[in-house]
Amino acid sequence: MPEEYLRKVDYSDMELLYEWANEPETRTNSFNSALISFQDHKIWFEEKINSPQVLFFIYHYESKDIGQLRLDIKHDAAIITYSVDFLFRGKGHGRRMLTLAERKVQNEYPEIKYFQAQVKYQNNASLSVFRRLNYTEHRETEFIGFVKLLPSVSGK
Repeated sequence: MPEEYLRKVDYSDMELLYEWANEPETRTNSFNSALISFQDHKIWFEEKINSPQVLFFIYHYESKDIGQLRLDIKHDAAIITYSVDFLFRGKGHGRRMLTLAERKVQNEYPEIKYFQAQVKYQNNASLSVFRRLNYTEHRETEFIGFVKLLPSVSGK
């Protein structure tokens, strides 16, 4: 069984996250597709890493950091943003990363009851991930919204 886990983002991840954020396919699939300046990224990163309303993780697989997953907490829901390094796409990492996040939240953050996401219509990889993980979908004008009720862990 391969080694895989989510670890909290720390300051040493700022440049890696900047590179991932500006990767061409990532920009295409983002709602704001413009390239990000390092100064803007640094300000954004500081806000996210210091916010008590954000859970921010690096997905680690077989001794490599290969993806990022952010959960922006709004009441009892977590809004998902994630990406996988372009060298590792198409290998099931998105699905595995989200499955790990579901388990982690169920076990460590029981106040979070739902996961939500918004995916652009042309982002077939992410659409497939959410569908395979049995998220309920609803169509909007510019994206497909996904939601999933997280089962509660017994005894908590």
